[in-house]
Amino acid sequence: MGTKTLQLMVTTLKQKLHNLPEHDQQFAASFISQYERKLDLSEKQQYWVDKLIQKAGSSTEQHSSPVEEIFDGSHLLSHFQKAAKFLKYPKLKMQTPSGKPILFYISGQRSKTPGIIVITNGKQYPNRILYGTVESTGTGELIHSTNSEIKTYIRRVAVNPTEEAKQLGIRVSSCCFCGLELTNSISVFHGYGPICAAHWGLPWEGSAEETEKVKEQEKLAQLQLIDLDPEAA
Repeated sequence: MGTKTLQLMVTTLKQKLHNLPEHDQQFAASFISQYERKLDLSEKQQYWVDKLIQKAGSSTEQHSSPVEEIFDGSHLLSHFQKAAKFLKYPKLKMQTPSGKPILFYISGQRSKTPGIIVITNGKQYPNRILYGTVESTGTGELIHSTNSEIKTYIRRVAVNPTEEAKQLGIRVSSCCFCGLELTNSISVFHGYGPICAAHWGLPWEGSAEETEKVKEQEKLAQLQLIDLDPEAA
């Protein structure tokens, strides 16, 4: 196969990646990654690239758009807008009941679509999988190929971000906003600490003395953290 033909095939696969099921996206991404490193693929790999392009094409015929469903993301957007006043890169690290990770974050200014909430599996390219987005209007969109359990959980988070964050924090004993371990009874009860509660506009109950003590503990722990761009983390 000629160099230009192979390059065109890989480019086509890259453009149609979102039309494939989740497990095929990872398979296809491995070929794309290898081609970008070596500028070549074996005959067997070229065969699978062609098969994946065909599969992605048939998926496109079945669905005129990769977007499956519109949902209300306004509650989620409101929390992120509050957090953006305090944090450069606010992010929400969730996981489904079976343990599948889901990362919500605001795209940076260098992105093609700055300011929207991006929903992924939290991994870097080529293992990154896009699940959906929430536009600056509050309109959420889910991708066709997203796993049904993940779709359901994203909808739950969108309906009540505070409750889902609390339940996950209690379940895993760490804050889904900053990632810190919950080490005292007040934070464990809420599922997050007072600093994140203030940043994200979340409810917090506790005496002033108890709250200040917890805040001091969290500040010491957060000194070890760097506010990283989630797209680069």
